[in-house]
Amino acid sequence: WSPINVTPSLFAGDVVFVGVWQDRTNVSVSNALANTTLAILASEIYGRVNLGDGLLTTYGPEIVRLDFVNPSIFQNKEQSQKLLNAFDAMARREVKPIFDEINQSDRLALDAVVFDALGLTQGERDAVYEAVIGLVEARLNKAKSLDGQGRTSAEPQQKKIDERKKRVKAVENITGIWLGLPVEQAEREGEHA
Repeated sequence: WSPINVTPSLFAGDVVFVGVWQDRTNVSVSNALANTTLAILASEIYGRVNLGDGLLTTYGPEIVRLDFVNPSIFQNKEQSQKLLNAFDAMARREVKPIFDEINQSDRLALDAVVFDALGLTQGERDAVYEAVIGLVEARLNKAKSLDGQGRTSAEPQQKKIDERKKRVKAVENITGIWLGLPVEQAEREGEHA
């Protein structure tokens, strides 16, 4: 999850990155979007696995590369309130391990609002969840295959290639979700100007 800081101050250690949304008009919507399964997917794609046990981290360079859904697609007050209500319901409970989290009804409700706004088909929605699970499993399995000294000598080159192919395939399966959104948004804004 992306923790939300609603106070003006935050104590953070040297391993925590704190961000501020550049567009301050949709902060609540942006916060909700940062906690969707699409945001988890972006973290899995761009994050680093460098602290052992398969722990995923996102530092400054990865954070600026993360693909977020543009909050301006929720300009409709009713749609944006539906998103905020879904996020509020989900934010009231503890985070579960991803394999449980991804099936929680409140998470599915939050994602459904975003998927509906993006016009995703059921197949595309399923592909998002499959990609997240596949990437997490690959990351954790890789961690299990490593010993305390780094790669085991028994890990074949083909296994590394197969893992890379899985990551690329996961990205390819969901690329259409983001492609064209900024251009389409710009075109819609141009029509209403």
